[in-house]
Amino acid sequence: MQVLLWRGDTGGAIAAAELLNQFQPNILVGDAAYLGAAYVLADRGADAVRVLEPAVERNSGVLFNNVVLVAAYVAAGRQQEAERQAEIVRRRFPTLSSQFGALLRELNQREKLGAMLKKAGL
Repeated sequence: MQVLLWRGDTGGAIAAAELLNQFQPNILVGDAAYLGAAYVLADRGADAVRVLEPAVERNSGVLFNNVVLVAAYVAAGRQQEAERQAEIVRRRFPTLSSQFGALLRELNQREKLGAMLKKAGL
């Protein structure tokens, strides 16, 4: 799932994660971030929020989940929640790099994720 996401195969990453979810119904906190990011990039913000909110609730110390949740809220049209989550991220993770998402191979995906984060104030 991770490799497919980083290589730009968003659909493949989603398919792999959803298959994994059939065998492992409680998605792991780390896997939630990758599936959430794939959903965000596939314009499925509501699905991303559905996966990421419980992951952040279970372990609020995972930077990637928190940041991708910001983008998920933006993608789902939930701007106020995105801004509130962005404030939480800034407070909890003051050293967050502006290069978040740099591992995405596809430029348009990096730009899309970056634009969503910027819209929320990150």
